[in-house]
Amino acid sequence: TTLIDTFSCVAPLMDRSLIQSRLLQCLPPSLVPLYHTHTSPLLSAVDLSRTLKEKGMSYPLIVKPLVAAGAPNSHHMTVVLSAPGLSSVPPSTIIQQYHDHDATLYKCYVLGRHVRVFARRSLPNLGDVGGGGGAAA
Repeated sequence: TTLIDTFSCVAPLMDRSLIQSRLLQCLPPSLVPLYHTHTSPLLSAVDLSRTLKEKGMSYPLIVKPLVAAGAPNSHHMTVVLSAPGLSSVPPSTIIQQYHDHDATLYKCYVLGRHVRVFARRSLPNLGDVGGGGGAAA
């Protein structure tokens, strides 16, 4: 058995809320998307919308499960285009400001001094869509 990292080193990368916190420790806030950790099943869509607005967030938003890997739905994401779409947002998710990124994500892998970067297709640019619709899975 080859062990690259201990579980204690990998665990913070399994929780998207912890990832956001770590990013804020390492990067200027302007480089980290605005986010809200949604944990309350009792929060109505109206209250959730108010909370997001107070944090300065606007549509579109992307909703991801808090568990970043290892669970069957860890990579299921939903784009929320407007306030009515918040009614379908479950708890135990992180809601992030969506940023256009020309449909490309960059995956970075680091092992010691070796760094590999791969471009991967992603969601399209959404532009200014904050008016109609609800959620799109």
